[in-house]
Amino acid sequence: MKAFLREHAAALLLLVPAWFVLFQGLASYDVVNGDEAFYHAVALHMLESGDPLTLEFRGEPRIYDTFMNAPLQYLWRMAAIAVFGDGLLAMRIHSALFALATIALCYGFGRRLAGETAGLLAALAQLTTFHFVYVHAARTGELETAVSLLLLASAWLFWRFIDSGRGVWWHHACVLAIANVKAPLWLVALAAELVAFVVLPVARPRLRRWLATLAVAAPIGLAWHELQFLRMAGPGWDVARRMWSEASGSAQDVVAGGVFGNLEFYFFALLYGAFPYSLVYPFALIDVLRRARGRLRVAAVVLALFAAVLLVFHLLVAKHYRWYVVPMSPFLSLLLGVWLAGWAGRRAGKSLALAVAVALTGLVIVRVPLASLNPFALRALDLPLAPPLRSLFGLPPLYVAPVLLVAFAVAARSALRALGERSGSIAAALLAVALVTTGALRVSFPLQHLGYRSEMATLRARIDAARAAGERIPLPLPVDARGDFKVRYYFADDFEIVRGRTLRASGPNAPSPSYWLLAPDDPRARHGSIRRGSAGH
Repeated sequence: MKAFLREHAAALLLLVPAWFVLFQGLASYDVVNGDEAFYHAVALHMLESGDPLTLEFRGEPRIYDTFMNAPLQYLWRMAAIAVFGDGLLAMRIHSALFALATIALCYGFGRRLAGETAGLLAALAQLTTFHFVYVHAARTGELETAVSLLLLASAWLFWRFIDSGRGVWWHHACVLAIANVKAPLWLVALAAELVAFVVLPVARPRLRRWLATLAVAAPIGLAWHELQFLRMAGPGWDVARRMWSEASGSAQDVVAGGVFGNLEFYFFALLYGAFPYSLVYPFALIDVLRRARGRLRVAAVVLALFAAVLLVFHLLVAKHYRWYVVPMSPFLSLLLGVWLAGWAGRRAGKSLALAVAVALTGLVIVRVPLASLNPFALRALDLPLAPPLRSLFGLPPLYVAPVLLVAFAVAARSALRALGERSGSIAAALLAVALVTTGALRVSFPLQHLGYRSEMATLRARIDAARAAGERIPLPLPVDARGDFKVRYYFADDFEIVRGRTLRASGPNAPSPSYWLLAPDDPRARHGSIRRGSAGH
């Protein structure tokens, strides 16, 4: 035990900032995204009804989600509710724990590939990546951190299988776990690995065993989906057609610009969500793939393929959300850690000088809201997508950026030449400090908004207090908020909910709120109710 503590002392020290960033005040702010409320309410219904096979949200059966996002997440959610009670901590604790496990795996995988420094840098980069903490991720109760962990673990186990021939059953169990959390993404892992068998000659002798064990494991791992399909064959086929429509791109009218529109969307989602690390991801990816040899090269190819196939998959899916790129970040953090650690004892080249120049230009030009951004008050859909840029000396950013880039590149190249053999170590260390410091500021400043109370939760508390005091609640009651799931989570048990346009506020020209709360027997709710079936997910 003492030897373990000594060997991993630096990594264990990361538990302090990890607690601060991931766990502090986790239950102190109200529901942020409708999805976390939806998943929690479904698990609570399963626990209370004793029926773990039926997904139901506020009286509405959820056929699509039965196949898409089940069943493992509801098992751990029911366990969390049983331990912590029906509350915000049970809603989110698993996301934070999966995030911590992902960071730990980044450290362990990076350490095995390229040493202690690589592992620590990868873990620090992952811990201080903004969208991994706040965008449908570690601090809200959705699935992105679980998917991140399972995809990264699948990549690690696949690399281990290629390297030693061991662990193929554990690998397939991990991939099939993805199918039981977010069903379509297990195909991402399989596709990435099939491409790896094509491009890596060292992997090809393992292909036959990989296929044979998959053929045995898949029917067992997909038992939930098979059972549900037998229970509801007609609706099951409808869900299958809908999934195919989304995945095949036949619903591209949802996304203006099709694949290219998605590409632009995810470019900005990754650029700003993972800023400042996103500035140097391309340099890390290209340099590691170009220079790595042996086992490290095999691992780098596997990591790059998982990230690339995940991106390509979402480019081809009709709908897009910014959190779809969150599971890419562990793979990119690992490549970044290996890249920075690999410069130790080497003379810096042109690529490192250019990376320093790009990073400095981005840090100067990009305006990152720190204290002003409250991620707990904004749904993930409402967070900024494209980074706001600074104007300098009265010139627009698009004119300033190229000038700064050239100036920084010339200065960096000259300085690194003067440093000689130490240039790679010094430049990589300074770059790592600049990136981690900026990332740490981005994930730390929003924590000042812990304890945020939303208007919707405040209204719910006022209603409960009025009922406890025996006061009459005036109906219809306006709710000015966004997100059907959040409104239904807070109010659907006690009220009928109709959209704002269904009823008029006082006066013909008065603006209507987003929703109205009506008594369950109010005839005005008969045609306008969203209580059953009209809210998408």
